[in-house]
Amino acid sequence: MKIIKKNVQFLTNTEAKNLLEKLGDLDESVMRYCTNDMAYDKIEIKKAELKEIGLYEFEIIQLLNLLPKQILDLQLVIEEMEERFDEFSLDKILNIFQD
Repeated sequence: MKIIKKNVQFLTNTEAKNLLEKLGDLDESVMRYCTNDMAYDKIEIKKAELKEIGLYEFEIIQLLNLLPKQILDLQLVIEEMEERFDEFSLDKILNIFQD
């Protein structure tokens, strides 16, 4: 890895502290955004269940991030949803997220 020294400048301690505090706030914001109600140990189980239904991996990841609650949520993520899945399969997908 090559580190490019772009925008290098000297900082006072106060400026450095302020910058680090802002980065800390960013870290907290990212952690809050990435936190959902699903337990980490359930993710692999849900991935397997969704893959078994016939979803693509990128759809599975998006659905795990979105935690869909209704058919409209699925429609936003699943390509050609009406052609690929019947109503029973879509209900099965939603039920996976209700547990």
